[in-house]
Parts: sequence; C-alpha cells; structure tokens
Amino acid sequence: YDRLVDLPGVSFYVTFDSIAVGEQQGQFLIDQAGDTKGNELYLYAGGTWEANAPLFFRGAWEVLAPKIADGTFVVMNAPKAADYVNQPELTNAEALEIMAQVDTNWDPADTTTLAQNHVSTFPPTASKVFILAPNDFTSRAIRAEFINAAGVDEVIITGQDADKLSIKSIQDGEQSMTILKDVRTLVQNAFDIADKLMKGEDLPTPTHFYGESNVPAVPTEVVVVTQDNLQEAIIDSGYYTQEEIDSAGE
Repeated sequence: YDRLVDLPGVSFYVTFDSIAVGEQQGQFLIDQAGDTKGNELYLYAGGTWEANAPLFFRGAWEVLAPKIADGTFVVMNAPKAADYVNQPELTNAEALEIMAQVDTNWDPADTTTLAQNHVSTFPPTASKVFILAPNDFTSRAIRAEFINAAGVDEVIITGQDADKLSIKSIQDGEQSMTILKDVRTLVQNAFDIADKLMKGEDLPTPTHFYGESNVPAVPTEVVVVTQDNLQEAIIDSGYYTQEEIDSAGE
C-alpha cells in the first residue's frame, strides 16, 4: 500500500509523489482563476493523522501561496493560513497548523459537516468559488454544500484518485478535476526497480521527498483528468469502461 516503510535495508520506495499531487491540484485552481483577483478560495485537507495528507497540502500550498500573497486568491475558511502566506515551503508541522482548521478526517460525514459549518461561518460572497479538496469523496461532499449556498453558481474544485463516481461527476460537468494515480504504472515501476536490484544494474536517481526519511523514492507519474482529456486518460486507456462509469453508485 502507498505508505513508506521507514526501516533500515529498504532499497527504494516506489510511490506516487504526494507533493506533486498537491502541486497539480493547486496549479489547476490557479489556471482556472487566470488573471482575475480576489477569487474566494476554500482550503480543505485530509486527516491530520495520516502521513500523506500533509504532503498533499504542502504541495498545493507551495503553488497557491504566491497567488494568495498577490491577491489572486482570498482564503475564506482558514485564518491560520495568514501566518504563512509569505512562506510557500512548509514543514509538515507548519502544514498541520493550517490543516487543523480544515481537517476532513478523510471521512465523508465529517467532510459534509465541516463544509456545512464553513458555508455558514465563512459564507461565499461571489458567484464562483474555488476549493482545494484533497480527494474525490471529500470533493463530492464539499461541492454538494457549496453549490447550494446562496448566490453560488459555479464551484471550481479539485479531487484525487479518479474513482468512478467522480469520473462520472466530471463527465456531468460537476467536479472540475481529479488526479489519476494509475496503479498499472506504479506496478510497472516496482517491477523495473526490482529487476534492476536483482541484476545489480544502476538504479534511477532517487528523490527524498518524505521529510527526514533516508529511504530513497522513485516517484510515479500522476495525471490531471478533466472533461477535456477524460476520454483518452480514463476510457481509451482501459482504466474504466463507459459502462462502469455509468453504473457507478448503483
């Protein structure tokens, strides 16, 4: 499973780069905002108890912070973010300070309750809102609350995991995007590394993006999926059939 085993003797961690996932989510929101200033931005994060959640958030913050600082975005629901607006690179501990105010607990019910509270406590004043949602089921839960908020006509929201319900939602013009982490690519990378280890061949240059861990990692590519490339990335690639998407949730 996609969790680092930080023990002596581990040669490589083959994984999706969680920081890169967050960067892609943040960049998507930036691209959708364009040159417009004052866009209302709501931040949400995965469970603070889970090792990957701060990495997703740190990646997103790294690209979003400069756009918050220059006025492109106004953070509506995380007062702690103001303390770090001029600091794009966060440690896990610093990220967790912001995340504690927007923690979905990786739970659909908790996410719904949190979004309901934010719609009430930090109500949007614009017809279009921008939302950093950490994954697909939180994205759907958050969007459901904001799209029904008074005066909101459009919700630009991120996701992750490319689950069937969210792929269907993207096709229907609801969820804005998701991040595909194609396990087929991950498995191939794992085989390639194992094969090189057994043969004593040169290994790829590792990255070390898991904090203080000394375990080298080989990141696997992630893919941003929107309405524009969904057919190619999901259906034509064989990840899901249209029939599987159509029957999602039944």
